[in-house]
Amino acid sequence: MKLILHVGAGKTGSTAIQDFLRDNAAKLRSAGVLVPDMELGLDGRVVGAQIAFFNTLAKGPDSGRVVSDSLRSLRAYMKQHGLQTLVISAENLMYASVAPSVWSVALDLFDVQVVAYVRRQDDFILSSWHQWGLKAHESFDRYLAECVGRYGDWFRYLAPWEEAVGRERIFVRRFQKSALVDGDVVADFLSVTGLQIHGLQPRRSLANQSVDEHLGAMAHRARDLFPSPHNPGPYNDIEFAMGRKPVKAYRGSILLSFEARQSILAAYDESNRLLRERYFPDLPPAEPLFEPLRIEEVVTVTDAERLQCQQDILFRSIVGLSRRVRSLEGRLQRLSRGRKAKPRKRPPFLRGLIARIWGSRR
Repeated sequence: MKLILHVGAGKTGSTAIQDFLRDNAAKLRSAGVLVPDMELGLDGRVVGAQIAFFNTLAKGPDSGRVVSDSLRSLRAYMKQHGLQTLVISAENLMYASVAPSVWSVALDLFDVQVVAYVRRQDDFILSSWHQWGLKAHESFDRYLAECVGRYGDWFRYLAPWEEAVGRERIFVRRFQKSALVDGDVVADFLSVTGLQIHGLQPRRSLANQSVDEHLGAMAHRARDLFPSPHNPGPYNDIEFAMGRKPVKAYRGSILLSFEARQSILAAYDESNRLLRERYFPDLPPAEPLFEPLRIEEVVTVTDAERLQCQQDILFRSIVGLSRRVRSLEGRLQRLSRGRKAKPRKRPPFLRGLIARIWGSRR
């Protein structure tokens, strides 16, 4: 039996892969592939991922025993039902939310394949700022000071996995369109894992798109509205008000200059060199590990333009919310008029009872 362990990283298309696994769980199962529920079990809701489970597990002392018991239980179920492949996905595993060493038990139970995606670090840091960082940090500069040289150090993250399961079981892919099969992370994942099964449902939409950076600036000033760094609540509220997802409509970022992004990448030069040597030995010498930074990826806006963009979001939110209120009021008015115009009908059993009573009186 085979275990495919998708360990992330975050902001490298993980949600797209997990949505695909969720949408196709039944078809995958009919082909011998088990996607467990969100608690790494069999009876709960299948979402294509086990992120929250591993977050909770990391806080307890018995992570090794829990993982071992879960894998043994899943393997016994698979054997009983003739299933050959188990797929587990949680991008927090890349950051050792649960120590990779606990997965060594899997080697006694499965043929293990660990799949990881890596991304150019300046892109990763910018994207993670809007996903998590702005909800918990006082400023973008402080976030950079904490992140640069640490977050996105893919070679360091992969070292414990290599020690736990062996280099030959780890497959590292670059999250950039030019390096993905068909330019798509889901197609790439299916190709790398051998899950290219006929009849699977394609993705219906893009997953977890980057939020508009001007909205991000507004959200950062009101970060107390976010219950946790992983909760997108206020973003969902703005989407509800606007009637559309407030996603970034351009490639690149307004937050960093070209020189600042170059400086970030320079902090990872040595790590990326080791990563290339270890996991991409067949890459042609002339081909860089990641696509080079281009000037087009730096979007320049004036303070006045920033303010105009934020005002546009506010105006569209107010108009969208007003339209929803008007629509709701219209439905209530039509419902009220309908109730007044139509006589109340007696239930069938009551009509029958009245008819029998009148018949007996006659």
